Amino acid sequence: MSVYAVALFIIISFSVDAEFFYIALLCALCHELAHALAIKLCGTEIERITIYPFGADIRADLSILSPAKEAIIAAAGPVANLILAIPAYFIYVTNSEIYALALLLSNLTLFAVNIFPIKGLDGGRLLFAILTQFCDFVLATKLSDSISTVAFAFLGVLSLLLVYLSGYNLSLVLIWIYLFISGYVREKLVV
Repeated sequence: MSVYAVALFIIISFSVDAEFFYIALLCALCHELAHALAIKLCGTEIERITIYPFGADIRADLSILSPAKEAIIAAAGPVANLILAIPAYFIYVTNSEIYALALLLSNLTLFAVNIFPIKGLDGGRLLFAILTQFCDFVLATKLSDSISTVAFAFLGVLSLLLVYLSGYNLSLVLIWIYLFISGYVREKLVV
């Protein structure tokens, strides 16, 4: 776990209702465990898992996998969130349990954000894996980069709209900034 993740974990757990934070953290952990399980089921060894403030990085040699197996691995996390949302929904509808609502919303949020076809997110990896099955690597890269840029811009507009409508919720803006720094800025610095 990175120092930044530990610091953020400590700050958030003291600044909000801790039980809701822990529910969201548990959902994120299940999301990442689904990726890890899919990697193992696809026959690849996990080299390292690093936890960051807005996600995790599971290192494995995915270059030996077919695009279909890469798609399975990319989809595993969001699918796990959808599966976990189903019983949470029924528990909330039948009992109006606030923790079930938190579980439902955390899983749906993780699904919705991760399914965006943006580089660095599961949706971006899934898009690229699907495109490589239908066109060559260079064209798949160009198409996924273009779609990722449009989706990234859309997510930025959506995050600003959320701030406007909620009056204070900066969560999506923070995720958008994190994606910008981790993906786009790092890519420009490496080149």
